[in-house]
Amino acid sequence: MAFQYGRDVGIAFQLIDDYLDFMASQSELGKPTAADLRLGLATAPVLYASQRFPELKPMIARRFCKLGDVEKAYEAVHESDGLAHTNA
Repeated sequence: MAFQYGRDVGIAFQLIDDYLDFMASQSELGKPTAADLRLGLATAPVLYASQRFPELKPMIARRFCKLGDVEKAYEAVHESDGLAHTNA
């Protein structure tokens, strides 16, 4: 039971961290916004957004390495329900 509890708390922490990466300011987070995107990581908000915007899938596969990928993905997350799903 302790393992399951720790796992669930860890997942919850990560989902909130993913959410805040798109919703909080740099001064609130202590790190730049969209930091995970810039590192090439597809987090929950991006994965949810890719259901509405399939053009994100190739960007995810190439780890957002092309010029403009990070900005397009960031916009798509905000235009989709990715943040609401992550928060839920």
